[in-house]
Amino acid sequence: MINVLWVILQRWDGLQEYARASGIVWPLPKAKGDAFAQFAAGLTFAFEVDEPGFDSGEHGGPQPYFYQHIPVSPGSSRYKSETCDLACFKTQLGL
Repeated sequence: MINVLWVILQRWDGLQEYARASGIVWPLPKAKGDAFAQFAAGLTFAFEVDEPGFDSGEHGGPQPYFYQHIPVSPGSSRYKSETCDLACFKTQLGL
């Protein structure tokens, strides 16, 4: 669910508008921040199961982080890797 929830969070406004226009009951919390809290809890749980006793050190304590691949420049087929933790995810989502 966390993978799907991440995509939903990235497309939040458009998906909510589509649900309203189509008469579909929105299945997630009304507030994006509340949905992000669910995402963060699920991601933290999954990370702890996969990496028991993890400590991210440079990320300010034990919180999940992942490598993301970012194009070197717009339209580039070359990528650079950077880490992204929960604070980074929140920033990307405008929270």
